[in-house]
Amino acid sequence: MKKGKNDMKSRNKWEKNSIDVLLKSYPRRRPVLPESYQKIYERHYQENRNGATKVSAYARRVEGWLHRKIAKSARGGEEDFGNWCRDIKSDQL
Repeated sequence: MKKGKNDMKSRNKWEKNSIDVLLKSYPRRRPVLPESYQKIYERHYQENRNGATKVSAYARRVEGWLHRKIAKSARGGEEDFGNWCRDIKSDQL
């Protein structure tokens, strides 16, 4: 089925209206959490930032390693950044 010019105009109008509605909804504000939920959130947030769990500790190490690889690449020290996965060794993490 071929789309005509009218179909495209109505589609573009819909997309523009949707974007306008979305942009008008910003800035968004989150509702205040109940105190009991806030305590849970803060505990999990601190555990995550401090690497207190195995998963968060691993994620922090991988993220730090990746930042170092990108910085080295940006300085010209890594010509073949597209193949950086080959350099990953479990003892580096």
